[in-house]
Amino acid sequence: VKEHFEVGEALGMMDFERAAKLSGSRFTVLRSQLARMERALGQFMLDLHTTEHGYEEIQPPLMVNADTMFGTGQLPKFEGDLFKTEKSASI
Repeated sequence: VKEHFEVGEALGMMDFERAAKLSGSRFTVLRSQLARMERALGQFMLDLHTTEHGYEEIQPPLMVNADTMFGTGQLPKFEGDLFKTEKSASI
């Protein structure tokens, strides 16, 4: 039995080497049908929850401050998993 990432890489749909060059370890670049499937699944879930369950679709900022991370329960539990910017970074 193969792991999902082994199958994806063997089919050329997951590219860990390219992702490591772009973002570092623990990321993958999805390609071809797998990239389309992920996009379709996200769109399906957004449509389902906004049209049938009364949710409002929002687009929050991609980067947040520490207070927000504490407020959502991500800190302190997942602090070691975060990607942080430098305080002096001009982003």
